[in-house]
Amino acid sequence: MSRSHNERTEIVGLLDVGTAKVTCLIVERAWTAGHDALPAVRVLGVGYQRSAGVKAGMVNDLDAAEAAVRAAVANAERAADVRLDDVVATVSCGRLKSSHMTTHVDLEVGHVRPEDLARLASAARQYAVRDDRALVHLNRVAYSLDGQAGLRDPLRLAGSRLSANWHAVTADLKPLQNLSAVIDSAHLGVRQFLPAGLAAAISATTADERRLGVTCLNIGAGVVDIACFLDEQFLYADTVAVGGGHLTYDIAKKLTTPLAEAERIKTLYGTLVAARSDEHEIIQYALAGELEGEAYQTTRAEIARILYPRVSLQLRTLKERLDLAESAVPVGSNIVLTGGASQLVGLADLAARTLGRPVRLGNPPQLSGLPHSLRSPAFSAVAGLALAARPETRQAFATPTARMSTSSYLGQMEKWLRESF
Repeated sequence: MSRSHNERTEIVGLLDVGTAKVTCLIVERAWTAGHDALPAVRVLGVGYQRSAGVKAGMVNDLDAAEAAVRAAVANAERAADVRLDDVVATVSCGRLKSSHMTTHVDLEVGHVRPEDLARLASAARQYAVRDDRALVHLNRVAYSLDGQAGLRDPLRLAGSRLSANWHAVTADLKPLQNLSAVIDSAHLGVRQFLPAGLAAAISATTADERRLGVTCLNIGAGVVDIACFLDEQFLYADTVAVGGGHLTYDIAKKLTTPLAEAERIKTLYGTLVAARSDEHEIIQYALAGELEGEAYQTTRAEIARILYPRVSLQLRTLKERLDLAESAVPVGSNIVLTGGASQLVGLADLAARTLGRPVRLGNPPQLSGLPHSLRSPAFSAVAGLALAARPETRQAFATPTARMSTSSYLGQMEKWLRESF
């Protein structure tokens, strides 16, 4: 990555702790000071590990989760020859919830000053953080000045009363503290938390889609993360405790096969659309508890018959949640599916019919240095973290960037808000 005298660079650790896997990327980002062009992103090191101690996005075994995080981070550090002090991490736990609010200030000197913006942000934070919930993310949607709406940057404009519309994402405090404890135990601080759905959407959707309106569904093993956009603004977040892990369990139960074998069958042969030839495509598998070498048989068509009812139920559940989102905020008509479980054959078509909207599969961008094996929807969230600190994304999604330890992260949100707005 070539550098000029006015180019800013930084090395950042990115961590995605999921139900099925833990992924750590170490990336170098560079952008030219004073320019709006996107920075270059280069992956220096990658580490991923089968997850443990996490269910439906929530930590339920601190020691097991810590061991998985340590292993993934160590592999990435070894590959990059870099020692991390902190990470940017995704969040799916804690029943993520969106809320919208408007704050107001009277302009004491007849024009907008930085301290006026800080007062608006402080008021938004105080409103958002209640009922034993923690603020994970806060983004400004728009300003209005003396009734003139839709302003993006009112600084130094003359007026009497300034208002700001905000979107906040909060989580139950205890699950977030458990995730923080796992990261702390791995001797890492948290530089920033980002809702996993937002990270995946930054990665898998286009700027035009976010401008015109789009909903991204990040389908993981234990959770579907929802993120809705309109007019380039992040407007809604939610999580639903369904995912590919339920499909694996259904195969294991129906075939009486170990979960690892069921996951292999789902990955290699999973489909929702059974062709006539699938009735004759034989799949061999091991029976749970049987001696090694014993093989049993099923067909790909039978796998489709196992998966279809569960996926249909999950999609109906998601439709209910999307209808709820639409009643709260204007969301786009298009759907982008991403995440590891989004790759199931026939899912996009079934989702389009069930949700009643156009659906496509979204892949992460081709980051320089990213191994080919990670250029799949399964890694959209961690790839989105690599993009999240781009200058224009910082403005649009307004997430904290000052380095801090995990234990002080939640307590220092108010300080960040005062300094960032």
